[in-house]
Order: sequence, then structure tokens, then C-alpha cells
Amino acid sequence: MAKGAVIHCGGNVKNLDGGFWCLPTILNHVNHSMKIMTEETFGPIIPVMSFTTVEEAVKLVNDTIYGLSAAVFAGYEAEALAIACQIKAGGISINDAGLTAFINEGEKNYFNFSGLGASRMGVDGIKRFLRKKAILNKVNSVISPWWFKS
Repeated sequence: MAKGAVIHCGGNVKNLDGGFWCLPTILNHVNHSMKIMTEETFGPIIPVMSFTTVEEAVKLVNDTIYGLSAAVFAGYEAEALAIACQIKAGGISINDAGLTAFINEGEKNYFNFSGLGASRMGVDGIKRFLRKKAILNKVNSVISPWWFKS
């Protein structure tokens, strides 16, 4: 707020169960010099920033040291997909802010300094907690070609 952002709605913080909880919030009049645009909040906060061209918007989105998730809202799916392909993030939601967080099949990895490694979603998300072990059992007496001849 000190740099000119305006709370459009929400913005209240509640102290519940010993933690601080921010109610869903929309901020207007933000710009790229504000931390809310360049750092991860992991909270229900949507900063709204204007741009002139799609190219400018993509450049601003990619100007961060993070890259876990992003969201693209567009009037046409083809337009949203074209924009999403240019964004440097591990998971990108189209016309929804939370698909990459709530759809388990949406495996993703982080980009840059975001996230904690491989995906925790989808089949690979489960596999990362397992350890592979190979147990091979020879069931016939034929000499294997990789053994030395006697």
C-alpha cells in the first residue's frame, strides 16, 4: 500500500489458531516494482497490473527469480495457450487461478528458485517417495552369455 497499491476487496488479516490468515484479496494499481508482483505469496491475493501488449505482459511475468505456477486468463483458449507456452513456470492454469494446485494429474516441476524439487502431483509425485529395488532370479541352468567360458 505504501507504493500505491489499492485494496479493491478483502485485505483483512485474522489471527486464528495462533496463525495469521489473510482473507481473499484483490489489489489494484500495482506495478512491477512491488514485491507482491515479483515474490511468491502463497496466499489468496491477486494483484492486478495493467499492460499495453501481450509481449510486455509475458516479459513482466518472466521477470522473476521464481517460477512455480502461473495463470493466464484470455478470451480464447488458443490465445491463452500461446501465451502459456511463453511463460517460464512449472505449471500454468488457463482461465482459472488454481488448477495447478488442485488437479492431481497436473504433474509439474519448478523453475528457478521456486518449489522443492520434482513434482508432488500425479504418478511421479507418488513415485518420488518410493525406492526402486531390483531382485532378479535365475530360473534355468543355461549359461548366461556374460559369464566367462570355462
